[in-house]
Amino acid sequence: GFLLFISIHVPLFKYVEDYTIIQSYLNMAYLPLLLISILCCFPFACSLRAKNLFVLKLITTISLISYSLYLVNYSIVFLILEKLIPNDNLLFALTRFFLFWVLSFSLGSILYTSFEKPLMQLRDNPKVLKFLGLKAISQHR
Repeated sequence: GFLLFISIHVPLFKYVEDYTIIQSYLNMAYLPLLLISILCCFPFACSLRAKNLFVLKLITTISLISYSLYLVNYSIVFLILEKLIPNDNLLFALTRFFLFWVLSFSLGSILYTSFEKPLMQLRDNPKVLKFLGLKAISQHR
């Protein structure tokens, strides 16, 4: 997994001057190979035990907002940035990349705190469950 992850980044540095080659590589090979390399690292990542409190909070926050992040990152952020910022050179591409992540995490956090979290709290509310005739499921936290 790590070897594949590192090796798919080599063409990005090798062809840094020829943006059309990089664009084609990104569209056809890079993203699928990146996802496969990350998938191959999952067993290793699952066995890690974080001792740093900051790392634990970061991982927990990302896992909590992951569904909201999924909802906004391509459908809203990427498509809007694609229309607003041209992809003509490396500077614009880097700007778009940076804005993509900042906006995705910002909007994902807002969506989670203002919509997803209140709905989950409502779902787990004993009064709502009683009204619906459902039994509360005990959660081990």
